[in-house]
Amino acid sequence: MEIALIEIKKPGDNKSYNAGFGTTFNLKTTPGTWILKKIRQSIEKFPTISYAYISAIFKKYNHSVKYYLNTVPNECDLAILNVTAIRNNEETGIINTIKNKKKYKIGVYGVAADALPELYKNADFIITGEPENAIEQIANTEKIPQGIIDSKSLLNLEDIPYPDYKIFDINKFSYSPLLPYKPFVFLESSRGCKYSCSYCPHRIKNNFREKPLYKVIDEIKYMQGEYGVHAIHFVDSFFNMNEEKAKDFQTEFKNGNINIKWSMETRVDTLTCEI
Repeated sequence: MEIALIEIKKPGDNKSYNAGFGTTFNLKTTPGTWILKKIRQSIEKFPTISYAYISAIFKKYNHSVKYYLNTVPNECDLAILNVTAIRNNEETGIINTIKNKKKYKIGVYGVAADALPELYKNADFIITGEPENAIEQIANTEKIPQGIIDSKSLLNLEDIPYPDYKIFDINKFSYSPLLPYKPFVFLESSRGCKYSCSYCPHRIKNNFREKPLYKVIDEIKYMQGEYGVHAIHFVDSFFNMNEEKAKDFQTEFKNGNINIKWSMETRVDTLTCEI
């Protein structure tokens, strides 16, 4: 099948953040914030890691995958759209355009679809839950589903192929000035969180699961060898949730002589002097 991965994105958007609801950097304009906004919108450019996972799954079954940024294909067999809170109007508009003017099917996924599937009723199908199991079923059977598809959570994160960043021009991605190195990509060593803070969108996600440490290290080495990556950011909700694994990660990182810059997200109240 010919698969089209469609993304609607504006400067400052990050679709992988905020548990997948997305964030965008768009301050109210004053002289100072205008400068800051323009700098960040022009420099910070982030990949959407879920597209990289979906592409890898389809390619595992020998399907053709192409990424479309702020445009739609004239022809394909199936279009997939990651829907978010920050671009809901534009994304529902794309769904309607495809349904009215194109002959191919379109499916949507994302935590916005999971929370409010009725917003995307014009799509041919809506994936709720983590999308990988549903995508695997489509890729394997080549049958395009209809309606709401309940995609079960992955119990074993080792089952996901390494993200396919070949669909993007990864040299355009940047986390400067925090990580001023290219190529730069997102990686994931765990999903979910053991906490349930009322203000945090990650609390609606599934139980905490993590990749084995050897798999995380191997994925970093793969990214270096396959893409020449010089910097990574872990999009985990809370990287050092497993404190012992975080310590072992640093040990393996040094012992493996991995020369790469990296960053993570964490809770300040868990950062001991040792960590």
